[in-house]
Amino acid sequence: MRGVYWFDDAINTELKARGIQLTRAESFVILNMLMGVRRGVDIARNLGVSRQATAQLIQALEARGYATTTPDPHDARARIVSFSTIFDKHAPLCDRLLRASERELERRIGKRRVDAMRSALFADWGPIPRVVTTKRKLSTPQEVRTKGSFRRKGNRNNPSFRVIDPGTVEK
Repeated sequence: MRGVYWFDDAINTELKARGIQLTRAESFVILNMLMGVRRGVDIARNLGVSRQATAQLIQALEARGYATTTPDPHDARARIVSFSTIFDKHAPLCDRLLRASERELERRIGKRRVDAMRSALFADWGPIPRVVTTKRKLSTPQEVRTKGSFRRKGNRNNPSFRVIDPGTVEK
């Protein structure tokens, strides 16, 4: 996540210098839109927030002229969010800022590391695993959610999680 925040902060710092202010949450809504996610419920799911919170973010973007919404032709209860013409004029700037941030990262850690990171991030990681950190037999997936928080091994800078077979949790 630190890398995501690094890019977000770098780009938003430059946008702010040019008079475009976005919160981190608004940035993440825009990133989802750039990936082609246009329904509020889908953006909410991706961000792990409520539909109401996402609707408020979209309304804020719309009020500032960065986004527009239209009724979803397939679901009368839903709306489709799109970039406004005002934001469209900033798209080339955002692209240049992203490229400049990538070049700066290459300068700092090396092109080979950035290429390796990009390759790893775009690789097929397979299905989402169940990652757990306490050792005991679980009877149901529901029990995993109701037994309290999980702990992790290691320290803040070097956490170690283990992926194990479903139904077993390792400490």
